[in-house]
Amino acid sequence: MKIIPYPTEKEGTVSQRISVFFQNYSVVKLLKCCMPQKEKGFDGGELFTYLVSLIFTNRSMYMNKRIHSKEVPFQKDTLYRFLGSSYIHWQKFTSRLAATIAQK
Repeated sequence: MKIIPYPTEKEGTVSQRISVFFQNYSVVKLLKCCMPQKEKGFDGGELFTYLVSLIFTNRSMYMNKRIHSKEVPFQKDTLYRFLGSSYIHWQKFTSRLAATIAQK
């Protein structure tokens, strides 16, 4: 069985575009408005940015951690708890993000 390598040049441009989008529309700031303050642990904005970059690089978390093991400081359980958190108002976040995009 052959292993198909992922193109690494594409990762740089995708991550740059994601950062530009997040800066233009203040995505992390909007997310922080829709979730309670954390006392410890990883930043919600960092986790969300990582998840979005996984989607647009067409990678699974397993493959990404395997290739970039030192760049990802958190485990999959952290991401699952973040996504399943009942304290984050996802509908409020998506509504505010859509309104911000529509205004610009």
